[in-house]
Amino acid sequence: MRTESAFDAFISDAKEKATTCGTATDFTESRKRKLPNKLSDGQTVLEATFSYAHSNNPLPSEDPKTTMRRIFYYPFIDLILAELDARFSVDSCTIMKNMSAFSPKRWGQECEVCIRELAAKYQLDDDSTCLEYTLFRESPQFNQLLETTGSGSRTPVLPTCLELFLNSNVDHLYPNLFELVKICCVIPVTTACCERVHSKLKIINGYLRAWMGHARLANPVIASCERDITNKLCLDKLTSHFAIKERKLPL
Repeated sequence: MRTESAFDAFISDAKEKATTCGTATDFTESRKRKLPNKLSDGQTVLEATFSYAHSNNPLPSEDPKTTMRRIFYYPFIDLILAELDARFSVDSCTIMKNMSAFSPKRWGQECEVCIRELAAKYQLDDDSTCLEYTLFRESPQFNQLLETTGSGSRTPVLPTCLELFLNSNVDHLYPNLFELVKICCVIPVTTACCERVHSKLKIINGYLRAWMGHARLANPVIASCERDITNKLCLDKLTSHFAIKERKLPL
């Protein structure tokens, strides 16, 4: 991608697209800025800056294509490659690949290597975790998980598995596996959660709330982002909880 041939292919594709859209296909030189007459007699900023230092060797003018390659194309490619390396590093891809071992269709001995790598990554006993992984395959909770996340269902596997552990009170029987499932449930695989927080922040932090501090503002932002959880809460219980607390200021 970061080669001259790739840049030429990029320019060629851009010209074909411009021809299809009926726009200009040639580069146009930008208008040179001129200094005021009080400072220079019609000279450009570049000429006025370097004319005395390079009077014998004037600077060559750069064509628009070279300027685009230097200012736009290479910096943009460098930024994209840096983001890809940060988000899809070898370690991150290995973790995401090993998380597929929790799929009910793949749950078996062939995925024990993935479970061992995940357990070693998060400092859990790999032998105990693999044993619990195999035993859970024969439990009634696994059959329930298989029915819930069967073919054609869009139910997420890891949150459903975690909910089965908690509702069935079997988390103490599989402590390492339960801990590994909890870790995998909170691993961020996209930036959608961060973008959602910023979107909610623009809505919540309006004119009347502009004075609100960061510590106080974080609570309504979390409540707004996790609306699927807050909608299930009983407001009467919340009101009673705050009513019995001691007030800092007397009425």
